Amino acid sequence: MHTAGAEWAYIERLTGKDVSIGDSPFTAERQPEFEPFAGAWERRAPSTRQALAALGDPARPIEFTSRMGPKAMRVRTTAGGIAGQLLFHEVHHRAQVMAMLRQAGVAAENLDYSVLLFERTPIG
Repeated sequence: MHTAGAEWAYIERLTGKDVSIGDSPFTAERQPEFEPFAGAWERRAPSTRQALAALGDPARPIEFTSRMGPKAMRVRTTAGGIAGQLLFHEVHHRAQVMAMLRQAGVAAENLDYSVLLFERTPIG
C-alpha cells in the first residue's frame, strides 16, 4: 500500500495537484483486500506512465505542502526531483524486502529489476 500511495502522491504532485497522502486511494481502509488493491494499482499505471512521459523540463520548479510529519511543511523541488524520488523510492523498498528475506533465511541474492524483467538467452 505504501509504495502505491506514494506513487499516487508523486504523480499527482508532478501534474500540479497539491494532495495529502490521506487523500490516496491506496490505504488499508480503502483497499482492504489484495486483489482489488492490485487491480486499482494496475489501472493507475497508464497515468503514471503518461505523467513521466510528459515530464517536460526536469528543472521545472514544483512546490507542494507535505503533511507527512507532525507539522505541515512547504516543499520546493523540481519535476526531475519528483521523478527521481518516485523511482528511487521503489528501489529503497526492494532493498528492504531483500534484507528481510535474507534475515528469514531465504537466499534472495538478486532482486535487481533487470534480473527480474529482462529477457536473457544463453549464447553458445
